[in-house]
Amino acid sequence: MRVTRSIDTSSLIPASGRLQDFAATLADFISADPDLQAFQYELKLESSRRPELRRHIDMLHDAYRDAVREASACFDVPQNMTEIVFAALEGLLFHQVTSDEPARTREGIDALRRLLTAYRTQASPGAQAGTSHQPEDSCTHLGSDPDKLPRRA
Repeated sequence: MRVTRSIDTSSLIPASGRLQDFAATLADFISADPDLQAFQYELKLESSRRPELRRHIDMLHDAYRDAVREASACFDVPQNMTEIVFAALEGLLFHQVTSDEPARTREGIDALRRLLTAYRTQASPGAQAGTSHQPEDSCTHLGSDPDKLPRRA
């Protein structure tokens, strides 16, 4: 099924494990198969007219939200940011599918990374107390065994 294939081949956690590389391959992923991405939007629109399709869209979005939650945990980004990050990524994806502007997607991803870094730093314990504690810069703090790290691109 096309929806499953999209989820299986898209990962938000880079091989480097660094927030600075978060979603770095998204624009290329979209460019590689824009028809698959367009199909998902068409399915979403059709589900508003055909409620029997709604559960498929809900499952798709739940899987993508899980991927965003996984990446958020990896990068010490609070889970309450999941919906905002999901919406930002979905908007960037939709724009690229409809306008074929991968450079704009890359710029949006860069801006999202900067926002996440700033939010994470501001929200980290000790940030307001004036200590030097900074959140981890990568997923490597989760352990050194690659099999125990979240899925990577």
